[in-house]
Amino acid sequence: VMAIPVPMTTLSPFEIVPKGAFVTAAPIEGVVESVFVEPGAFVKEGQPLVQIVDTVLRNRFEISDREVKVAEARVRKASHLAFDDIVGRHELRLAMAEQALKIAERDFARDMLNRSTIRSARNGVALFADRQELIGKPMTLGERIMRIADPKQVEVAIHVGVNDAIALKRGSDVTLFLHSDPIRPRAAKVQLVDYRARSRDGDTLSYRVVASLFDENGAPPRLGVRGIAKLTGDQVPLIFFLFRRPLSKLRQWSGL
Repeated sequence: VMAIPVPMTTLSPFEIVPKGAFVTAAPIEGVVESVFVEPGAFVKEGQPLVQIVDTVLRNRFEISDREVKVAEARVRKASHLAFDDIVGRHELRLAMAEQALKIAERDFARDMLNRSTIRSARNGVALFADRQELIGKPMTLGERIMRIADPKQVEVAIHVGVNDAIALKRGSDVTLFLHSDPIRPRAAKVQLVDYRARSRDGDTLSYRVVASLFDENGAPPRLGVRGIAKLTGDQVPLIFFLFRRPLSKLRQWSGL
């Protein structure tokens, strides 16, 4: 009886996470002045999300714009002198070069000023922790602020503890029991298994397993929903299924 083959299974917690979420990062360095959306709110493409303090950038743009006007005046003055004076033609070329430089500086200042208002790059749900924690926070270039996710494109992130790890491969069966709806399990398939254990919740080591929902009839669960996942691996003898942990402890103790 102990040689009867049975599928190896394990239970691990899971969370519904977005698939292919767009990361909204800080395009410039600065301090967050205000946040226009709430966590979990639906946003549209082009909608303002975050405002970074733009006092320095606005002043820099105004100065650059005035310098362009001064350069244009010098070009007009040099143009009148260039008709009768060779030196005036030389001054005209210098004035035109200076005007082009000031225009480039003004355009750059305008671009940096426009970047101080961060807008959504797509339609979706804004995912971030807390609105009040962002306000007043200094941001570095490229630092992640929030993610914009499609609520219909989700996947399952399963955290398999080191002691509960079993042999899994792409396509292994997964049964999901949601805390919000434990009566109706959902079917999923393993898509990715992390090659090493990583720290989670302080000092807990676990392997991250990503699964995709296989149930095409039901609507996808809401983002952030948690539950317990039953992962099914290869078939093993019943004796190994029942005494896997004692055998593992015995092997560690004996060194065999």
